[in-house]
Amino acid sequence: MSTLHHRDDIATAIELTLTDAFDGRIVNICDDAATTIYELVRFVGEDMDKSSEPMRDLWYPHADGS
Repeated sequence: MSTLHHRDDIATAIELTLTDAFDGRIVNICDDAATTIYELVRFVGEDMDKSSEPMRDLWYPHADGS
């Protein structure tokens, strides 16, 4: 799977969630390719200032899909 298709899939899932297409259901979407916070913010039509500050906990809130 290419990175482009992965990002499209995540963007589609977020769009479906925000438009109530899942009809109140809980849907778990998991993959081993990490999505950055900057990408997630863009998926919902926003922008975020970038920072060079180190993250205190690199794995928070990284989801474990196992």
